[in-house]
Amino acid sequence: MEIAKNLDLSTVFQTILDNFPSGIMLIDHDMNVVAWNMKFRELLEFPDELFDQGAPHMSTLFRYNAHRGDYGPGDVEQQVKERLELCRLMEAHEFERTRPDGIVLEVRGTPLPNGGFVTIFTDITRRKQAEMQYLATLENASVGILFTRDRKVHHCNPKFAEIFGWDSPEDLAGKPGSVFWVSDEVYAEIGKEAGPILSAGGTYVIECPLRRKDGSTFLGHLSAKAVNSSITSAGTIWIAEDVTEIRAVEQAIKENERQLAQIVDGSSIPTFVIDAEHRVTHWNQACEKLTGLARNNIFHKTTIWQAFYEAPRPSMADLVVSQASDETIAKHYLKFSHSTLIAGAFEAEDFFPQMGEGGRWLYFTAAPLRNAEGKLTGAIETLQDITARRSAEKSLENRSEALEKANAELGQALENLRTTQNELVRSEKLAALGSMVAGVSHELNTPIGNSLMVATHVMEASAKMDEALKTGLRRSTLDNYMADVSQSSDVLVRNLHKAAELISSFKQVAVDQTSSQRRVFKLAEVVSEIAKILGPTIRKTAYTLAQDIDKDICLDSYPGPLGQILTNLINNAILHGFEGRKNGAITLCAERLERDGDQVLLRISDDGRGIAEEVLPRIFDPFYTTKLGSGGSGLGLNIVYNIVTGILGGQITVTSEVGKGTCFTISLPLKAPSSANVKG
Repeated sequence: MEIAKNLDLSTVFQTILDNFPSGIMLIDHDMNVVAWNMKFRELLEFPDELFDQGAPHMSTLFRYNAHRGDYGPGDVEQQVKERLELCRLMEAHEFERTRPDGIVLEVRGTPLPNGGFVTIFTDITRRKQAEMQYLATLENASVGILFTRDRKVHHCNPKFAEIFGWDSPEDLAGKPGSVFWVSDEVYAEIGKEAGPILSAGGTYVIECPLRRKDGSTFLGHLSAKAVNSSITSAGTIWIAEDVTEIRAVEQAIKENERQLAQIVDGSSIPTFVIDAEHRVTHWNQACEKLTGLARNNIFHKTTIWQAFYEAPRPSMADLVVSQASDETIAKHYLKFSHSTLIAGAFEAEDFFPQMGEGGRWLYFTAAPLRNAEGKLTGAIETLQDITARRSAEKSLENRSEALEKANAELGQALENLRTTQNELVRSEKLAALGSMVAGVSHELNTPIGNSLMVATHVMEASAKMDEALKTGLRRSTLDNYMADVSQSSDVLVRNLHKAAELISSFKQVAVDQTSSQRRVFKLAEVVSEIAKILGPTIRKTAYTLAQDIDKDICLDSYPGPLGQILTNLINNAILHGFEGRKNGAITLCAERLERDGDQVLLRISDDGRGIAEEVLPRIFDPFYTTKLGSGGSGLGLNIVYNIVTGILGGQITVTSEVGKGTCFTISLPLKAPSSANVKG
């Protein structure tokens, strides 16, 4: 250290100055710098030349600072004058000065008894940085922080003001500590409780109602710590939190847990819960009843296996908590599946031979339990005794096998029935054809008999003519013979034509009905041929058959099957419709549909007994007949239905009224479907 020559300092004082960590400057009453250390020159960044001539005057130092801009813009001499005037006041002072490079200096000036003063310069940059960090932390803290001294608010952060409903920390400055408590009595009581704890260096913690600025209250959590327990005036730091919602949520969680425990314990479904350490936390009464293991013997234990198995092994809930892989689970449960409803849950069925007298089948589902953050906290498993169901399934399997066997036998019987039905259908067709043959044969007797009689008569007349030629032919005899032959020839030709016409019609109908060949035909001609064939049969009765068919209606279809259905319907009217009646009329009519030009509507109606309403829905069923045992096979109308809807590609309906008659309405396409499966 350098000192003025006329100032005699002791060795001790010199040593203190040289080793003092802060910069020191000593000035006399004339403003001369009479003592300083190197730390002073270093902190103030003064060059050596300012001190080469001995003790500099304060004006010299001020002028140097002004020139380098330490005091900001302005007149240098004016700035020097102002600072000298402050110095001459010789008053104690304390302030902070920041150098251009950011170094912060704390400046403290103390007057001396004989004039002058000593000034200490301390580098407080790190302390200021720490204070700034502390203030930043304090300002942005998520909890309220309060500093009190002498039972008054010295400082608080914005969060504290927010919690207690104040606009800003500044509004709370200087307020008494009692403003935060619901009453002065409570505040006094808290002081009595907290005082001894804080004085002993402890932390005082309390949770109680606190008061906001507007007088409303909330549940607050406070913790307090003395800044210096040995110095009461040092103050106290308080940490405050509004825990109203937190405690409400916690209470709700506890209530939910209580309700969940009641739900689990009161459930009729066997249920148990384990925690993350595989300890049983719930084991309801249904689980006790199913397994025979009391809750007290399993609660908070990790030995779930003893309720189900003879030796230690994991339950499905244990595997869920362990987050076991599918491969690991398959080692313990061969048949399991992932739940389609709950992520991470598994379902399985297994047989437990040691449970009950004969063992039990259980269906069980194990699902993970997670907290709000998604962390696995345990697992819940529900059980269902499906022994009865499995037994029923086994019985059902046995029954299914028996049913399959019976079904196979029934299928064979049905096939035999179909074969029989086909045979009966063929028999029905042959019977109808045989009936036509008998009728045609009877009808042919008359023209053929007449022809034979005429031919015989001509033969006898020719013999007489031959005798007359031998004995002498007279003119009158020749004339009589020629007249007789001419008349007989006419009768013979007419009868043979009639027989030929009948044979031709029968031949066409027989060919159509036995071959089911497709061809283009006029509907009126086919109906007429059918009428001729059935004519002998109808003429034996008192019934009539009339037809009203447009001659221009032409079909590309199957005349044989069409003739068969007409024959069956006409015979059905005679057999059933006119039963017990002395007369009756059958009418066949047809028309092209106006709305659909490629369809023809064919109606076969009678004025017979009609069909009962309860019988009407079944008349097309196979083997249904009201003449069972009396010559009826029950296949006639079924054959009609199958031909109309199958081969001819049409539809058939029936209307009837008891006592007034029946009408079958057949709708046919003018061109039958080409894909029809026609059987000859």
